[in-house]
Amino acid sequence: MARWEKRKTHAERVILRIDHYEIIRLLGHGGMNHVYLAEDLHNQQKVVLKFPNDDLIGNVGVFERYKREAEIGSRLNHPNVQRLLNTGEERSEHYLVMEYLQGRTLREVLEKCAPDLLPTDEALRITIQICDALAYCHEHGVFHRDIKPENIMILNDGNIKIIDFGVALLEGARRVTWRGLSGTVGTPDYMSPEQLRGERGLSRVKMCLPS
Repeated sequence: MARWEKRKTHAERVILRIDHYEIIRLLGHGGMNHVYLAEDLHNQQKVVLKFPNDDLIGNVGVFERYKREAEIGSRLNHPNVQRLLNTGEERSEHYLVMEYLQGRTLREVLEKCAPDLLPTDEALRITIQICDALAYCHEHGVFHRDIKPENIMILNDGNIKIIDFGVALLEGARRVTWRGLSGTVGTPDYMSPEQLRGERGLSRVKMCLPS
């Protein structure tokens, strides 16, 4: 658990705070991270905070991966890519601050449509935005390596954002691995043959779509 400051309001409500971010609620968690909705007290904007899980804190590989993700975020500025915020500030521990997005994942949209398919025009509109964002990332030496419906957000205005660059590859950077986790990264149903063999996924790998 992150080392948060606890304080009480006049109504005896416990407030959790780290640096200048006030925690609102847990958004989700996975095998490597916990993600929280928070408020930036400097500008009163909602942001997302991403912390490594407790059992991974202190792991050199995790530290390097967070530094890598921060560097990737500082390279990218595209309307269809989730932004990393406040990358130059001093923090009491290692975590990431990201743009808060309001909408649904592509997975949620597809499941709502099922058993029907997305209308062709809508599918093309979404696909074009995804491809435009990926082309931009590749031009800047960043390879996501885990593109799947769960990592595509459909915003309330209908536009898309690619999220979660946690296993992304930065061109020219050394490989980051850590004990207890596989060197193969990505989601098997959406991985190229090269990634399944444990090779590094680059822009030249084939696109593999599940049937």
